[in-house]
Amino acid sequence: MLLLSIGAWAVDRWARRRRGRRLGGLAGEFQLTYSAVDRFGLADAVAGTFPICGAADVRVGDLIYGQKGGRHCYVFTVDYTLGALSGRRRWRQVGCASESGGPAGRQVQTIRLADRAEPYLEGYRQLLTAMASAGDATVPS
Repeated sequence: MLLLSIGAWAVDRWARRRRGRRLGGLAGEFQLTYSAVDRFGLADAVAGTFPICGAADVRVGDLIYGQKGGRHCYVFTVDYTLGALSGRRRWRQVGCASESGGPAGRQVQTIRLADRAEPYLEGYRQLLTAMASAGDATVPS
């Protein structure tokens, strides 16, 4: 059992590093920065405007962020739970948001989620491309 646990840990660590390298490279293409953790406490702001009704335990990770056109823009992985009691299920999607960082505080714009059918990395690329083409880093519709 110990060897099995160590093996699972090693595979998970390898997969996280690989994902981090890929997302870091993607962030570099768009002149943004990558962080594996939610260093800005974005999960609380995202949970308040999350587009899926009934989503609970919202968590943000694998964050690509930067400033464009006077706004802070973010593309991230969002994990959330849907359902009640026996029908609960955990979901993971790629999402994007932007916010103004004025003295009035944090104002997150509407969040857009990539299609769940899209491969993970393609969801990031799709949302980053849409944000870059918007020019002012607003959330694309």
